Amino acid sequence: MKLSKKLIGGLSALLVTTSLYAHKGGGGGHVIEVNGKVELLDIVSQGTCDWQSGESLINANPYINTMLEKIRKLDWYLALELEHEIKYISWCKTGKLYSVPAADDDSFVQQISDGVQQAAFRYNESAYLDKNIFDQLSDKSKAYLIFHETLHSYLGMSLEMRQFKLMTLVSTLRKVDLGQIENRETLHLNLKRSSMNFPLTVNELSPMQDQIEFALSNLKDRKKMFLSVNKPEELISEKIFEIIPFISSWDVEAITNYQQAFSETIRSILMDGREDEVNLIFESQVFVATNPAGIALKRFFTLSEKVQEKVVSSIYFNKIIQDGFNSIKTIDLSIKNNRIAGDRVLQSLTMNAKELKVKYLVDLQTGVAELPVQLQMMAKMISVLAKDNRFEKIEEKFAKNKVFKDAISLAPVFEKLEALDSPIQREKKLAKLVLNKIKSSLKQQLKQTVKNDLSVDKYEKIMTILKEVL
Repeated sequence: MKLSKKLIGGLSALLVTTSLYAHKGGGGGHVIEVNGKVELLDIVSQGTCDWQSGESLINANPYINTMLEKIRKLDWYLALELEHEIKYISWCKTGKLYSVPAADDDSFVQQISDGVQQAAFRYNESAYLDKNIFDQLSDKSKAYLIFHETLHSYLGMSLEMRQFKLMTLVSTLRKVDLGQIENRETLHLNLKRSSMNFPLTVNELSPMQDQIEFALSNLKDRKKMFLSVNKPEELISEKIFEIIPFISSWDVEAITNYQQAFSETIRSILMDGREDEVNLIFESQVFVATNPAGIALKRFFTLSEKVQEKVVSSIYFNKIIQDGFNSIKTIDLSIKNNRIAGDRVLQSLTMNAKELKVKYLVDLQTGVAELPVQLQMMAKMISVLAKDNRFEKIEEKFAKNKVFKDAISLAPVFEKLEALDSPIQREKKLAKLVLNKIKSSLKQQLKQTVKNDLSVDKYEKIMTILKEVL
């Protein structure tokens, strides 16, 4: 989640930790005699990892969530960060750990040393737990140990009295748990004096709490949040960029890419959601309010047939396409070695007042062109309107729509070709022949797409309406 701030190393002794850069170890491929049998060391040793995700660790130790809720009441951003960091770390339950001194070399505060056992070891993005010791701890102590390992991430390795400050941070969270710290100011004072590398700026962030929590969550949690709020479109706001100076440096990228996260959430619901969840998208203002909806629709044909029909029949679809193609922008035609060369036609479709450029690949030698997704969406919209017997809409939106006519006839492309200054007129003539093949191919593909969806009588009625266009 935040590689730029990760610590290097750390060992824990119950709730006391010290750094370690190297330790005694052994190689692989060893065997050992067990009850008169020779066995591979790998399968009889407890010194292997049972890896667990942070999420599964939280689920197995519910007191972690109890503590997070208490922290959240005082500083929701801190609680969100700690939860995400626990989930970010890879957790290994293993056998007995090497024991190292738990005190700082530069500390003038004495620590308990008699009877201390090594319970955990933190190294970079992984934490190693002595399973036998961990299983003997109370629910509270398990949670404290997990927070102890997590808090390593917020203290620099060269920090003076590092272990003392780390233990103080754990003690601070325990005081929150016990109700001994009851306000934000006292909590922040203790965190600051312990040199915790985390911005204590929750006051400035609170007006955008929902948006920040959404942007920083994983896809599973974002979907849950999207489906639980009354107005999902309010989870996204341009104002979210205004909080960047107040968030941690490792969260800037997530905030910057919040539109991508939002569109990913929409697409996932459209792809995998229940019918009521899909309906929520179309019943909300989300398609009107957000450009990410347009981004999600770029993958229109990865959606199910049922959802495709919902998209194009939505009352918001007209707003999204804004009467269809806005314009044909250009065609890349040029003279190279006295020959006309070109490989693509760029068209644009207006989505929420933002231009979305798309391409269809054109081979001027063969005349092969794929039907652009916008034209495929238009074909689907024609089919849906016909199924609902809204033929007057087909005439309005397609038969009388100049931009649609230009899109399917390539008229501006031909105009561009005519204007091209070619020293060899024969090249223009050949290019026109190829473009005519492309135009014919596009029309045929659109008609076939519509025909596949409809009965014979409705298809024939549409062809009559669109006779001049197709």
